[in-house]
Amino acid sequence: MQRKTTIFDYQSPLGIIKIIADESYLLSISFGEKGTIQNKEKNRIIMDTTRQLDEYFRGKRRKFNLPLKLDNYTPFQRKVWQALSQIPFAHTMNYSDLATIINRPGAFRALGNACGKNPYPIIIPCHRVIKKDGSLGGFSAGIGIKLKLLEFEQRVTKRKKIHE
Repeated sequence: MQRKTTIFDYQSPLGIIKIIADESYLLSISFGEKGTIQNKEKNRIIMDTTRQLDEYFRGKRRKFNLPLKLDNYTPFQRKVWQALSQIPFAHTMNYSDLATIINRPGAFRALGNACGKNPYPIIIPCHRVIKKDGSLGGFSAGIGIKLKLLEFEQRVTKRKKIHE
């Protein structure tokens, strides 16, 4: 049975985020792309996603709780994305440490490819992975967006410490 797919353009502080979902799963999000078919009605998954993104960008959410459709991806990609999901808000991890965590030391290129194919940037926080020398590495939405996300998370963390 074909599920109805909904495309929604979410206006984030970093620009347009295209959200694609069906009635059961968030299918993908991507920066800087407008949806070609804009549905006026948001389904439940789109509403949950936009609410959680709003909370994230207000500094009120650090982890996402959304139904992700991952069964179309390889076991290796899913393992990488599961490890990425464990990187705490406002923290970074280098590719080498991430490779060790998933028991694939030396699989840097494959790990980088899995990060680049992440269909859920921000939700699965691949922006928190950097190179061992401290430089940013890559990001599907561009290094500028990655840097803004990392800076945003640092600002939220510092602001929370002051107010706690």
